[in-house]
Amino acid sequence: MPDFPVPIWTDRAATNRANSQHSTGPRTPTGKLRSSINALTHGLTGDTVLLPSEDPAAHQRHTQEFFDEYQPKTPTERQFVQEFIDTWRINRVPALEAEVLHRAAALLEMHKVKGILYDPAQDGFVFSNDQIEAYSLRLIRLNESHHIGHLRFHAHLAHQFAS
Repeated sequence: MPDFPVPIWTDRAATNRANSQHSTGPRTPTGKLRSSINALTHGLTGDTVLLPSEDPAAHQRHTQEFFDEYQPKTPTERQFVQEFIDTWRINRVPALEAEVLHRAAALLEMHKVKGILYDPAQDGFVFSNDQIEAYSLRLIRLNESHHIGHLRFHAHLAHQFAS
């Protein structure tokens, strides 16, 4: 035993190592499936065709429509049709781009509130400040229009019911 106190983190590290020996990971098929997609972010690469949030029936319709339209008969034709079907993943790109731009706009607005300049590259964005600003202003106008529309609609309904 050392003559000095053992730091708490040393004991904690040993405890964590001991506990990890008891971990066996997921055991059920559902747990294994969930665990297999832990690192999934956007679903544009890898073996996963459908994201957990996507509708398998919609993908099946997408697939069937291509086979019905092209009716491939040779391996080459089937490969070409499969490549068309795989555009399912590419169809996610506009939504992913919008999400990234939305995050950049939120960061820009946060920097404005704090009164500091924002450099999008600092957060890994390739958008210019002008692009982010234009998107942010569009969001602000849309939010204002929704708010005004909501107030006028409900004020109109409240007036109708009061009469």
